Amino acid sequence: MDVPFERVLLPSARLRPYVSSIVVAARPGDTSLWARLPDTGASLVFCRPSAGASELMAVGPSTRATYKAGSSKPLFVRVGLRAGCARPLLGAALHELADRAVALEDLWGARGARARGALAAAEGDIDRVLRALEELVLEGARGERAVDDASRVRLLDRATRLLDGGADLPPERVHALARGLGLSERQLRRIFQDEIGVSPKRYARIARLRRVLSRIGTSSWAQLAVELGFSDQPHLNAEFRELLGVTPRGFVERRFPRAGQCGSIALPAGRAGEHPLP
Repeated sequence: MDVPFERVLLPSARLRPYVSSIVVAARPGDTSLWARLPDTGASLVFCRPSAGASELMAVGPSTRATYKAGSSKPLFVRVGLRAGCARPLLGAALHELADRAVALEDLWGARGARARGALAAAEGDIDRVLRALEELVLEGARGERAVDDASRVRLLDRATRLLDGGADLPPERVHALARGLGLSERQLRRIFQDEIGVSPKRYARIARLRRVLSRIGTSSWAQLAVELGFSDQPHLNAEFRELLGVTPRGFVERRFPRAGQCGSIALPAGRAGEHPLP
């Protein structure tokens, strides 16, 4: 695998109840800038670097962007976990993993060390790595899908679909969202913190920002602000600075701070909207 590539794979039928997406990438000798944008999802990440030990990590939601210079990764696999599935699978409330990447053996002890060893033994064979990760997810899911967990997944699916679709969520509307889901506001906040790792309001902010990123270059900043629910362009600018660490213009011109972690995705060379960023 000496040629850089990145592929987004559909989860198998067995994985779909638990996994939203799979990204496989190879970045040998990579010197490009990598970014991990604000993301409400949790994931399992396996990295096989050119030098040093392989890493198997649980990566929580990211509330702000992180950036770093690229490094050689002959193999990188990210398994995105569905909302409501990550907590029982990983064995930790997601707010404990927010803005963190934790070695799976630190969460699971000897079982996590064995899982990392099995993946390292695949020696970069993508098919073997994917099969091992699939079994790891299914093993973690067995016995964890109790009725209350299944109903929680359905509830979170309803809530996140509303927020991903553009529902604005000022503080006074958290109560309305909770009521529509048959919950108290306190219950909704607790479920989001445990199962997703961020509050409903933070989730809505990240979802709206990602809608902006998907449309960069299609309209003026002022028009995007109006169409996507910001009060005005200065409000949009403030959200960029808060969540991305740069202004909209700085983001497009790739003037980023340098920080980050394994689990990032390469930032494309063209406009940010030309390629979906995780």
